[in-house]
Amino acid sequence: MAAEPDTQVTLGRWGDELAKLVEERKSKLPHLTMLATRRSGVRQTAFITTHEPTRAGRKPRITGVTKLAQRPDGVLVRVDAADFTDYVAVRFGADQTVPKPLHFVIANDQFASITDYGYLRVKKSGQVIGRGDWSGFQLPIRARRFTLNGKQAKTTHKGNDLLFGEPAPADIPTVVVVGECPFPATIAPSGPLHMFAQGRRDAALEIKNTTGKPLSGHVEFSTPAGVEITPARLEFKSVAPGESAALPFTVTTGDPVKGKQTLTYRIFWTTDDSTPTRSADQPLVVYAGPTLVKEYANRKANYMLHSPKLTARFAMFNGLCSHLADDDGTVRLDGSPLFTMSDGETPLLFEKQKKGYTWPIEAPANIIGNAEEKCRWQVFFYGGRMSVRMIPEWTKFERAHFEIPGRWKSPGGPPHWKRIVGVDEKGKESDVRPGTKLKVTAAELEFPGGKWNLAFQFQPPQHVTFEGTGMKFSVNSFTKDNWQIGFVRPDGFDAWHGKKKQTANSKP
Repeated sequence: MAAEPDTQVTLGRWGDELAKLVEERKSKLPHLTMLATRRSGVRQTAFITTHEPTRAGRKPRITGVTKLAQRPDGVLVRVDAADFTDYVAVRFGADQTVPKPLHFVIANDQFASITDYGYLRVKKSGQVIGRGDWSGFQLPIRARRFTLNGKQAKTTHKGNDLLFGEPAPADIPTVVVVGECPFPATIAPSGPLHMFAQGRRDAALEIKNTTGKPLSGHVEFSTPAGVEITPARLEFKSVAPGESAALPFTVTTGDPVKGKQTLTYRIFWTTDDSTPTRSADQPLVVYAGPTLVKEYANRKANYMLHSPKLTARFAMFNGLCSHLADDDGTVRLDGSPLFTMSDGETPLLFEKQKKGYTWPIEAPANIIGNAEEKCRWQVFFYGGRMSVRMIPEWTKFERAHFEIPGRWKSPGGPPHWKRIVGVDEKGKESDVRPGTKLKVTAAELEFPGGKWNLAFQFQPPQHVTFEGTGMKFSVNSFTKDNWQIGFVRPDGFDAWHGKKKQTANSKP
């Protein structure tokens, strides 16, 4: 590993606790080791490590790893061994639409330039083999022949150095890089941006000048393919001490992007007309379309759903959902199941379930669950809502019985049913009260003081028993009946459940 101050390395070995556990379960488990490396108090760092398999009793061939140059967006490394020397250069961060050469400056006029990555192996015989997109380098190599990507490359010598390609620009701009801005700079809304796979969302970078001097500068973004930020450069000029500036921008997602996307941005600033100072790259996470992320915390393993309009948490073991939050991050369920399921007699999906399996798809998010080996059910996500149905080919009973306990979190007061939409035998919809014998096609639960209500929809309509703010109902397992849940604005329920428009001859 390349040396770096304040690096903590922890090596874990097979111990007594694991040995006892294996003996109790009468199972076979290979002796495990764990190596963890940590640096604290830094915003940005590069862990540079080699991995060399060796036979027992033999010494490794590699004798040293040296970091020759590092930039916020790349690093150049030399690996020394008894019979070869390797040079590796790599670019960090999101891909650029039109990448420019990345220059690494070393002492004594030595340099290396790449576009994305470059690899050189200098053999003891003097032969140099290269791969990647080197645009130029001057390195202390005594070589007779240089082959790049399988083709002979033209080189010259400058003293004891090998020179290839274009020389490094004499005026490579130098920008002082610091880890943190000396003034607050935050993205609003906070946290990751939840977006549709093809959509747009407005955000802003809010800067407050706490330097005591007029503040000017700009912000640059790096984005992966399929994600665009407009404008690509945000300017702020002469922000007075104590004042704030909001720099609006728009994020747009489109094909082929999906799932978790990490954008980066960096802030350049100056309090006079001198060379600007630059922050280290800051992350901005965008979830394009519904996305599942593995989450391990407090000895529990979950899938965290990041989706437009809602966030949810599902247990990896059985898929039980125990957390629900709206688009503003307001938590409406935490620690209690969103729904349980049975065959009408035997509980199948519940908190004390003994047999369960899940098959997740990260993006677009999708979970298939196996409940007590008697059925398989599926939850998928689209349009800012989640939909639940049974899988007929793997279910052994005709009707699946669901219960929504309704243990909601509502600091503004007890939630209540704002609207329940029933449907008669002719398909006519009307607002009804709990206890009505009509089938229910949709319902809206209102949280006092909240910006979002919780909506339910049944396709086709089902008989629903309302118990407080919870409900019970069943769906046909063999005809792909489904029920849906999602957050809606207080005035958006009709559009959400697709209320039928009245014709000219219909009575009001």
